[in-house]
Amino acid sequence: MTKRRLRVLFDLILLLVQKDLRVRYRGSILGYVWSMLNPLLYMAVLSVVFSYVLKFKIDNYPVFILTGIITWNLFHQSLMQGVNSIVANGGLIRKVKVSVSLFPSATVASVLVHFLLSLVAFLLICIFTKFSPQLSWFFLPIVLIPFVLFVWGVTLAFASLNVFFRDVGHLLDPALQLLFYGTPVIYPLSVLPEKFAFIVKLNPLTHFVSSFRDVLYRGVIPSLSQIGILCLLAGVSMVVGVCIYRSLRGRFVYQV
Repeated sequence: MTKRRLRVLFDLILLLVQKDLRVRYRGSILGYVWSMLNPLLYMAVLSVVFSYVLKFKIDNYPVFILTGIITWNLFHQSLMQGVNSIVANGGLIRKVKVSVSLFPSATVASVLVHFLLSLVAFLLICIFTKFSPQLSWFFLPIVLIPFVLFVWGVTLAFASLNVFFRDVGHLLDPALQLLFYGTPVIYPLSVLPEKFAFIVKLNPLTHFVSSFRDVLYRGVIPSLSQIGILCLLAGVSMVVGVCIYRSLRGRFVYQV
């Protein structure tokens, strides 16, 4: 791929991201502030439920749970919005010769913008709860990059399959609700019995959520083996996503 073509693809993704952000917040008074308010409101509700009602004893639970929420949201929102990204742009695909993978890619990029804005909410909660800054925060990109690639691969695969099997989009919401509770977002792995903890560890998202929590909450710098696992998961996701996409893309125009 030439440098010129890469530049064109980058510009197209940028335009699609800008369009998505404008459409999402059109008519909204708070606009981009919702990217920070949504995880904060969710964190507040869960903190009250688990800290005071269910008596969940975890140091600085608001920071603990917020790290899980913003990580989960990056995956959840990318997949929920991206699964219909190809179908929703069917009119454009039929009229203009364009790389269809741009649409799921733009969705992931758009959600990534929201993730970066949610880090502002994370910093505000750290200040409010007097949570000390950690040196490990500088290593966040080492965890974030493979996670974004992992999310991109999964989103590309589901968006491609949804073109031919529209049930994929309908089944995704309940499936993600089940997956949410099978991922240590609102609880630590240590509270689970060993046999259940083993099953949860088979979930790829467990490794990403735990790594984000290590960096942002526990102040732990990722080990080489930990980074290796994240890169492996990202690599497998990308290969599977690209293979599914390439095997189906020739028939997209007849289905959208």
